[in-house]
This record gives sequence, C-alpha cells and structure tokens, in this order.
Amino acid sequence: MFFPEELDDKPFRLFVQRTWHLMHNRMTLSPSESELADLIGALPGVESIKRGSEIDVSKKFRDDEFNPFLALAVLWEVRKQLKDDKPKGIKALFSNELFSSWSDKERLVPFANACVSLYWRERHDGKDLTPQTYLKELKEIVTDPLYFESDDNEEDQEDGEDYLNAQGIIPSSMFDKLYVEFAASMYEDASTRPITINVRLQAALNKIPSEWVDAMALYWQRPAVRLKRDRIKDLCNFLLSSAAIKLLSNRLSADERTALQLLVDKEGWLQYGKLVKACGDESGDGYWWTTKPPQTVIGRLRNKGLVFIGKAPIKTRHYKIAVIPKDLQPIVVEALERSLQPIGQENGG
Repeated sequence: MFFPEELDDKPFRLFVQRTWHLMHNRMTLSPSESELADLIGALPGVESIKRGSEIDVSKKFRDDEFNPFLALAVLWEVRKQLKDDKPKGIKALFSNELFSSWSDKERLVPFANACVSLYWRERHDGKDLTPQTYLKELKEIVTDPLYFESDDNEEDQEDGEDYLNAQGIIPSSMFDKLYVEFAASMYEDASTRPITINVRLQAALNKIPSEWVDAMALYWQRPAVRLKRDRIKDLCNFLLSSAAIKLLSNRLSADERTALQLLVDKEGWLQYGKLVKACGDESGDGYWWTTKPPQTVIGRLRNKGLVFIGKAPIKTRHYKIAVIPKDLQPIVVEALERSLQPIGQENGG
C-alpha cells in the first residue's frame, strides 16, 4: 500500500500546532500550511486537541478513541497521493468515480476512508498490492453503493448521497471508521517488519514505532530525551547492563518467565504461532502503549524490551517469529536464574 508505517508522529503534530497558531492569529501561511488549514477547517473534533488557545501536541488517545491528529495525517497523505497522482491513475479515480455533484473537498473524506479500508484489508490478508491491483480494488470500493450506507439507514434513503447530505458535508462517522480501521492495522504492521533470528537489541529497537520505544522508556522510568535515537541508545545501555538483571529478576511474572525460558531453550527465537500456542495471543493489546500498556504475556515482554516480533527469513521462506535479541540473551538467562532463587521477589510487571 502507499501509506507510511507511522502517520501520527511528533513532526506532523508540530506542523498542525504551528498551522493552527498561524490560522487563529491571522498570520501568513505557506502553501503547505494553507493546504493543512483547509483540512483542519473541515475536520470535526479538532477542538478536542486544544489546550487553552493552542494545540496540545502531547495529547494521548486510547485505541478506541477518535484521534484528530491521525485523521488529519491520513487526509494529508491521501491528498498528497492525489496531488502527485501516485500511483498513476488515482487522481482520475478520485475525480471521476465519486458523485459528480461533489466538490473535491466533499470527496476527500470518503475517498480517504476507502484508502484506509483497503490498507487494513491488505494487511489483514497478508498481501502486498501492486499499483494496478491497488487502483482496481480501490475503484471497487468507491463504486460500491453499499460503501456509503450506514447500518442504521432508514428504508427511504435511496443512495449514499442522501445519507451524506443528511449528515452534512463531512459525516463524523466516516472519520470514526477511518480511525478505527487504521489504528487496528498499525499493531500488525509494527509486528511484521523484517527481523532476523540473530538481531541485536539496537537494530530491533530501530525497527519498532517511536510510540513503543517511548513506552519502554516509561516502563523502565528512563530519563526523558527528545530524539528516538537517543532514547534507543539509553535503553540499550540500560537493558544490557548488570542493573537490568536484578530489576528483571524481580519484575518477571511466572508466565513471563515461562515464555522467556521457552525462547531461551530454542536458542532465543521461536515461530510466533508456537509461542502464542504456549502463552496466549495478544488479543486486547492496542497500539498506543504509552497510554495503555499491553496486558498479555507476549505484550508485556515486548513492552519491557525483551521480546521482538517480526518476519524473518528461515531457509527458503519467511516466518513471523518472536526473538530475544542476541546480545540481550545473556542478560535474560541470568535474570531467569536469579528469579528462581528463594530470595527473589516475583512481580507481575
């Protein structure tokens, strides 16, 4: 698909904050700021990310809560696709296949929702779409009359245009669906990135979202730093230190020790499905770990920075695996040994 892996990042939030400030102080906007201002003006719910008269870039959202930053970022990316006409033909699809009476502004939200729906479907099915297939499947979505129907539509609503007009130019339900579907896919995206069975800790941390690196730093109460690379460096220094051994031995629950021992016995890695069979899946864990840390066994170990999930080349195929980074394995082994000592204090993490 054609979305970046992470949309709601700090640079984009600062872009929103700056544009909002300029808009509401009637200051001159650059061309890109003017484009974003149009989206901000059309998006219901932007007021919820204000603190006083300014935008709060530090605001956190639950997985089931509407996130205006993410909605704006999705609209921004779709608008860029249309502006650049990449993949070739998406601009014509946008202009010609939605209701002819609509303006481009009115078309943008349902079109973005269709793009995200397709992205979620692609990730769920585990396939990568070619540009041609992407356009073909996108066209099938936006030309399907059922796409614009609501579950609670009344029988006398003849088509999607009536429904949208009844709700206003930009129905909030479109954004709700867009956000939920996209947020649901982000967790899987971050869990299928390339990895190797011999990955080292720094490389593994570099592969995961900044949100998860931040959550690990919060869990271990590490000093606040501004850049992801500095946070990763600090986490590596800590997790690979003797101080981490004692803390780990006290914070590992019985089920976490069982999962780690299973990985250690298999030379540090295991096919993900086998680990799930032994320890349970990650159902209920969401993407935003800084506001709602994972509660499953695998999720808790990931949040501690001990286990990483991704797709690795094994012989002639690629498998989704769980792995303890190679340089972290001695730390984990010693922590497991200490946790079994009578003086060890178990904590469910």
